[in-house]
Amino acid sequence: MIDWHDIITTVLAVVAVVSMAIAAGQLTRGLTTDRDGDRDMLVRIDASTSSTDQRLARIEVKMDDHSTRISALEARVADVDQRVGRIESRCDDHLSVGGTD
Repeated sequence: MIDWHDIITTVLAVVAVVSMAIAAGQLTRGLTTDRDGDRDMLVRIDASTSSTDQRLARIEVKMDDHSTRISALEARVADVDQRVGRIESRCDDHLSVGGTD
């Protein structure tokens, strides 16, 4: 004959197994959701990094262009300085020759 104690124990065991199965399913879904969230975050970080790399590449191109332009301007300034120096020297020579009478 079946005892009430055995029936209650069996029912509680079944409830415990069902509860564990439900909890395991929720935990698995939670981990999947966390992984999806992590994956989405990594995708956003990758997009941001790619965008930053592209901006840096454009900045480097501009810096190279500016360096080239600065070098050309420095060469022109040096040439103008030499020309002005020669002109000033000629003026000084001219003034000193005809200087004091």
